[in-house]
Amino acid sequence: MITRFGLGALITGTAIVAVGRLFGVIELFAIGAGLVALVGLAWVSVMVHRPRIELGRRIEPDRVFVDEVARVEVTATNGAWLTTPVVRIFDPVGATEGATFNVAPLGRGADAHASYRLPTDHRGSFAVGPMRIERRDVFNLARRRWRGPRTEHYYVYPRLVPLDLAQAWEGPGLLGDALRRRPALGDGQEFRALRAYTPGDDHRRVDWKRTARTGDLVIRENEPDAVRRLAVVADLAGRDHDEASFEMVLTTTASLAVAAAADGYELLVVLAGTHRQTHSELGPLLDALALAVPSEHDGLADGLDELARHRLDGLVVVVTTKVAGLGPRDSTPEAAATIVANCATPTSPGSPAPEITLDASTPTALARSWQNLVAGRVDAVAPGRS
Repeated sequence: MITRFGLGALITGTAIVAVGRLFGVIELFAIGAGLVALVGLAWVSVMVHRPRIELGRRIEPDRVFVDEVARVEVTATNGAWLTTPVVRIFDPVGATEGATFNVAPLGRGADAHASYRLPTDHRGSFAVGPMRIERRDVFNLARRRWRGPRTEHYYVYPRLVPLDLAQAWEGPGLLGDALRRRPALGDGQEFRALRAYTPGDDHRRVDWKRTARTGDLVIRENEPDAVRRLAVVADLAGRDHDEASFEMVLTTTASLAVAAAADGYELLVVLAGTHRQTHSELGPLLDALALAVPSEHDGLADGLDELARHRLDGLVVVVTTKVAGLGPRDSTPEAAATIVANCATPTSPGSPAPEITLDASTPTALARSWQNLVAGRVDAVAPGRS
């Protein structure tokens, strides 16, 4: 293909040939003919021989969270006997031009390496490629393009907020307190500790021998079995969210799921309002969260109904902005400790409080509120507590 500069040279040369012939000026005729011939030779030089450059692309890693680093490694190898000319490589990313770089001449069997960083400032699935290679002649009059490696995709998951589930049971905060009060958690076989009775404790946990000795009710705590189950209901109804609150629903859900997987919890996530609601594996769930869009269907009630069909006697988190519509036991299992993560900004005052309300209006608020929930400070609010 002739470049724009080559096309200008061809038109100019043709015009000079015409003027030289019209006025009988041999010098002009020769100059014009030489310019036309140069364009023709440039075209032949790039079209007759295509360099045997073998290109490879590797995205590392191909799944990241928002603002984490993802890079593309590109390798070019000369697969021919002859030294390659200078070529230019274009690797589009999404709707942008992506990366452009030149590859210097390569000798027989030689290779070159280049890398560039991918944008990860917002979630989604993004295409990389198809790669294009371009060769031009030394005068920039003609060019030839061909395809390199095919299109690949990388996923950017919602922003990750580090949450600690490992200390949920042992912690002195509201979460540990709520989990230890669940009747279903008294069936563990391994002894953990003895403590004084507090109102609301299950009477089946009373250690009667120690109570008889001390004269005060003493509660026996065993290592919990059922607590290592986490269920999350994420409210994706579009009419209940602005852009910020919708992203915080996804961020909170992803952060809880990653924490559960890291700490060995059995996981169940219900994406209320989506076609495939239930996920129990981390990888497919994160892929779904990367592609999630606000739903036209108000599916929170259906999501809670879906949750009720499963055995849940550990921890349940409802991620929504509709705290005012949820009561202390609204469709969640009685054997589970229930948290409502409120993604509204600001938190709605005067709402009927569920068992525990978590401030998830921003990533910073989520991290602080979760830490306080586990450590026993006041950012997480429970009924009757300040």
